[in-house]
Amino acid sequence: MLSHKSTSMLLSLIGAVLASERKHLAAAHAAYVYHSSQTVRPKPLIVTTRPRQASSCFPADPNNTIADRLNAALSAQGATGLSIQLCPDTTYPITSPIKFAFPNQEITTQGFPGLDLSHRANVVVSGSTANDGTGHTMAFDGSCNTCMSVALRYVQIDGNRGSGPLQGGANIEFV
Repeated sequence: MLSHKSTSMLLSLIGAVLASERKHLAAAHAAYVYHSSQTVRPKPLIVTTRPRQASSCFPADPNNTIADRLNAALSAQGATGLSIQLCPDTTYPITSPIKFAFPNQEITTQGFPGLDLSHRANVVVSGSTANDGTGHTMAFDGSCNTCMSVALRYVQIDGNRGSGPLQGGANIEFV
């Protein structure tokens, strides 16, 4: 049986997915227009629901500042709707959680590799740990009050710390 928090998180995730699908369907429907002959002709379908960065992906180097650079981008003024594309086949070691800050933000692997796990960006939880069993456990935090409709897509997370159980948050926390 799921806890109240887990159920709430699951329902929030389902709601975000449904909202995203509604946006895509609305954009696809709007792509068809009536011309003077009253025949329906499809326009090229280009669906973008969020402002996108340039075609280049977010660099992993220098890898000792990845979390700081991602958090700076997510919390920058005007970052509502920001989509950050991580590079495929690239490892991103992070030393602190990546924190979504505004509505409709997204982190994804460039090219949307789908079910092909071998080409997804790999985020590795690698922050410090303490002898008392505490330490860095969370990779992505989407639990802020303004984090409506945030998304994490096509990204692998390596949260295996290898040092035994640690107290802390889950690898992904969206509320």
